[in-house]
Amino acid sequence: MASFLKGLFEAEGCVFISKRLDRTDKGKIQLKSFSHRLLKDVQTILIKFGIQSRINSDNLIIARSDDIITYKKEIGFLSFKKIKKLNEVVSVILSAPRKKRKPIIYEKI
Repeated sequence: MASFLKGLFEAEGCVFISKRLDRTDKGKIQLKSFSHRLLKDVQTILIKFGIQSRINSDNLIIARSDDIITYKKEIGFLSFKKIKKLNEVVSVILSAPRKKRKPIIYEKI
């Protein structure tokens, strides 16, 4: 599954840092598809890796710091360019002060 996601995000995804209104940097990983069914299926697979995401129109977005770090460890990218950008995003995350969050526990259905 990780290899499938890696290829899909490599082909149709991106990773970037956006400036927020409070002037802090926020990293995101995004997958674009006009197939809402594909986005829902990918979202379900990501949950199996412990990665939360949200779907907004034709985009699946991974925005939480912990989820981006987990994405890097468990899935990653193929191209040097996207790997480099993902490393930059993780560096920004790790250098910023973070709030302690309770872990989310998922129950298999």
